[in-house]
Amino acid sequence: MQREKKTVTLPVSKKEVEIQEGDGYTERALLKKNKRVYETIPFYIAASVLSLDGKEKVEAKDIQELLVPDIEALLIEIYKLNHGSELWFEHQCQVCGKTSDVMVDLEELGFRELPEGIEGPDPTLDLTLPRSKKKAVIGCLKGKQETTLLDMQFAGHLDLNQADFQCLRSLDGDPNFSYEDVIKLPLADHKAIRRTRRNLISGYDVDVEITCPKCDSKDQVNILMQRDFLFSG
Repeated sequence: MQREKKTVTLPVSKKEVEIQEGDGYTERALLKKNKRVYETIPFYIAASVLSLDGKEKVEAKDIQELLVPDIEALLIEIYKLNHGSELWFEHQCQVCGKTSDVMVDLEELGFRELPEGIEGPDPTLDLTLPRSKKKAVIGCLKGKQETTLLDMQFAGHLDLNQADFQCLRSLDGDPNFSYEDVIKLPLADHKAIRRTRRNLISGYDVDVEITCPKCDSKDQVNILMQRDFLFSG
């Protein structure tokens, strides 16, 4: 049977991607040995992509070069092609412990546009750091940069300085700055980098509010982290 295909435009970079309906082999990409699920997602997406911005034979490393909001949008489009817009998953209340079935309509997800005047394919903001007076260019995280931060988080090495380092495109005009160059910046500069980075948050709002049917407690869940989002059952 011929699998369905669809062409989508990524929201930030505006790259065109042709995707195809998945099969058991596609899903198996999520079960790569000795890898966490977030590490296998680029392989899963690549298995569903026929072409990316004109390039065929797309690999996981090509997906890792995309901006995070574009990767999230691609995941949502792949889900809709495979299963439709309704996402059902089981949620356990963090207050009373009751488990309930939840449905989220992916067509109704909120979407945050970039601020006016800021455009892709790699949107950035220029900033003069308040204490050091160095010029900084700040951009969205790419998939490979987010993976680096997740690796550190799972290893128990949370480092906000690393997040600042990963989002910078250049520092004082130099694109080849080091982590040490960033960590030595005054705290006021770090605060300015983080505040500016928040202005680049865009794409689908994948955090949805769930209300417990038993105790009416509310909880925020990331739909991309739900097992039923990635696995068919």
